[in-house]
Amino acid sequence: MALTKGFRVFEKQKPGCCSVLLESRNRQDCLLFQAGAVAILSTEEKETVKSHYVKIMDAYGCLGVLRLRS
Repeated sequence: MALTKGFRVFEKQKPGCCSVLLESRNRQDCLLFQAGAVAILSTEEKETVKSHYVKIMDAYGCLGVLRLRS
């Protein structure tokens, strides 16, 4: 069984802005990480903002620790 790269990572190419889109090949929506916040974007929202981003890599998975302050 072949292991495929199921995620695409996009970065916003704007100076002073740290913004990343994480897209899964198995889902229609995607995650937006920006300014200390995480948002789920619908398909329509994703297509609207995706033109401002550049693909930086394909990945097999995504690991990490998400810490949210309330």
